[in-house]
Amino acid sequence: MIKILPYEHMQLDESCDFNDFKSDDIELDDLLGSNYIFTNLGREAINLIMKLENLKREDEVFITTTTDSSFVSTCVSGTIFNYSKISRVLTDKTKMIFVIHNFGFPHPDLLKLRELADERGIVLVEDCAFALDSYNSEGILLGSIGDYTIYSLSKTLPLPKGGILKSKKRLNLNSNREIEKLAKRYIPYLREFKRRRQSNYKFLEEHLDVTPIYSYNDSVNPFMFGFYHPNASLFYEKYEDIYQFSRTHVENEVHIPVNPFICKESYIEMIEDLKEIL
Repeated sequence: MIKILPYEHMQLDESCDFNDFKSDDIELDDLLGSNYIFTNLGREAINLIMKLENLKREDEVFITTTTDSSFVSTCVSGTIFNYSKISRVLTDKTKMIFVIHNFGFPHPDLLKLRELADERGIVLVEDCAFALDSYNSEGILLGSIGDYTIYSLSKTLPLPKGGILKSKKRLNLNSNREIEKLAKRYIPYLREFKRRRQSNYKFLEEHLDVTPIYSYNDSVNPFMFGFYHPNASLFYEKYEDIYQFSRTHVENEVHIPVNPFICKESYIEMIEDLKEIL
């Protein structure tokens, strides 16, 4: 099966190694600065934010996503709901703006939301679970605008778990040293993973006659290739035992992984299969 996550695919395919991967001279501090901690999971970082900001049950968190679709991961909505109300609209009770960069693709109104948060004197959180080293079309690094930023390392690196919480305020919290040790092994390959994801994304875009969901630029670190199709459910029903498509449960959406460990030969086979429905 073609897996979504790098770690899952490495466990599936023993031939996956780093012999052909280029290591770049990059460290996390180059991207994140110095005020961040490692967490066991990405959702743990959300828990920490909610506690640090001391939100109450009657407070609301406005959740907004790249495409403004109805889909929000339960890892986000369920975690926030343990502390406060969740909403897809701004109200007088909004105490936090939670911006999700879906699958590594930038939210188009990020800067406007920053201005709005400043006007209201409330916190802006960037969910970059899929967006480590991803930029918008203006060259702005995703995660550099929010008061807090969340990353899920297993989405980008071949790790079984791990998250990062970054803050503009000093964090007096313990960092998970086990996750830090694991992450540092693979961070030098981050740009190589990104180049391979981009290559896979472009390959799918060139060979599938479909309408992409997301606006792509050459600085995005994509996690999925998403497209619209009137018979989207057929892809999942027919090929769920072969290809691990990501389910957003939004009608007419299909998401194909652009895992850096998936070779072009595998994508060629996939494309031939998908054309039976396309």
